[in-house]
Amino acid sequence: MGEWSKLVGEHGENIVQSLLEIIGWGNNQSNFDMPCIKPSKHTESSTARKSHGIDFLFSYKSDLEEKTVCHAIISSKFTAAKYPNNPSAKFKEHFNSLAMDIECFKQSNIRKENSRKFSASREKCIGVLFWMSNEDDIDFNVVENLYATKNIDDIDYGTIHIVDNKRAAFIFKSIQRFKRDKKISSVKFLYPANGSNNSAADRLTSGHVLPAEFLTSGIIPFSLTTEAGDEILAISCSEQVEEHTLTRIIGLAQAIAYSFPQKIIISLLDFNKLKHKDIVEKAKSSFPDSEFIKKIIFNNLNDDFRGDEL
Repeated sequence: MGEWSKLVGEHGENIVQSLLEIIGWGNNQSNFDMPCIKPSKHTESSTARKSHGIDFLFSYKSDLEEKTVCHAIISSKFTAAKYPNNPSAKFKEHFNSLAMDIECFKQSNIRKENSRKFSASREKCIGVLFWMSNEDDIDFNVVENLYATKNIDDIDYGTIHIVDNKRAAFIFKSIQRFKRDKKISSVKFLYPANGSNNSAADRLTSGHVLPAEFLTSGIIPFSLTTEAGDEILAISCSEQVEEHTLTRIIGLAQAIAYSFPQKIIISLLDFNKLKHKDIVEKAKSSFPDSEFIKKIIFNNLNDDFRGDEL
């Protein structure tokens, strides 16, 4: 049994709290009620709604957007059974419930109280729906079956990230593979410079809090330090191995590496040393900086013996 499977089996409904701790969101507020400010619009059955039950709330200062506080309103939907064969109806129920939570949170006192804890002039309210199944395959992708869901845009919710079995497993594997490596003394998420944070004098370049934007991103970048003091840039990618994908990730690594890493590790879920040797060589040949290319190794995120590094 893999580590992620074991974690799900042992923690059951508490799996979301365990995952939040792993991504640096452990210092959250949990299991509280918030007044409903739109009781008629948010009616439950025939009764005007009085409150919203919030599973988790995590507020943090963004290092991807300057002077911005992010409020993550988190809904935990863990099921001991399999995902429904037609998941759209249940998904819509979960999604709309969280969307209404966000709509009222935006005008709540707890939002104002949390915002005052930070020195920031902007705020973002982000929803995160963890919908995971204990019975389905640990890498089951329910999100790919949800694109046809309709009528979920009638509420002012902004952005909602969906984390299913497959996404949760990717995040977990990406982080834990480095944390369990005894040669690595420090594991941090990398916060690349971009057009929204270039001028922030107090911006951190790395840290222990996973930005919400990376929850459903195809990549997660890391800054690692070894026991010997070497700096490593690591990038986990959830996409399949294709030449254009590898070329794009190498380009990204070159853009965010600057001069700090002695080594660059690019990990993909389906990488196989023998199968993908030619693709790797073609992708690397697109870059003229041979000294930079020498630093790059590819490996398999699942630590399969067939996916040795290349």
